[in-house]
Amino acid sequence: KRTDGTVDMTKRLRYVCYGKTRKQTECDGQTGYTMHILDKLITDVLHQVFARMKAVDGDEIVSRTNRNAMVGLKDRIAATKAECAKATKEYESLKLEIIKAVQGESAFPMEILSELVNNARTKMLDADARLSELTSELEESNQRVKAIKSDYDKIMEWSEIFDSSDMEVKKMIAGYIIKRVE
Repeated sequence: KRTDGTVDMTKRLRYVCYGKTRKQTECDGQTGYTMHILDKLITDVLHQVFARMKAVDGDEIVSRTNRNAMVGLKDRIAATKAECAKATKEYESLKLEIIKAVQGESAFPMEILSELVNNARTKMLDADARLSELTSELEESNQRVKAIKSDYDKIMEWSEIFDSSDMEVKKMIAGYIIKRVE
């Protein structure tokens, strides 16, 4: 009812906060949001996101996203390679010492040398396994870069059609880009 006494029968569509209405979350926000107001806010935010993304080169966005992770990963690979080389060198020198022990030229008992060789071999195999894991992680990271680039291209394509689309298509695009609103 309006203040002048007339009745307005227009339907007002609203979004409802699921968590609050079901008492799953404690929040001090609204329970319901008028649809056309919230849709306009989301549309404005997406326009800002698209404008920022267009202002920066796609390769720069992808490289920024991946640069920090790659630097740390490459450092760990280099350290693991050094560790692997050290373990291999130690293993090889202990094998030579065992040969000397068999020939009777070593000052170390055979049992101790055998134990040391087994420990060195275990270290070498562990380092090799870590190096393999890190190398596969690097390959996965390269695949993620391709996926990020693909997503970027897709979003840029969608930004072109966003303005000329009706609200259902805009909601579909927003649903792909925005996973959750809190």
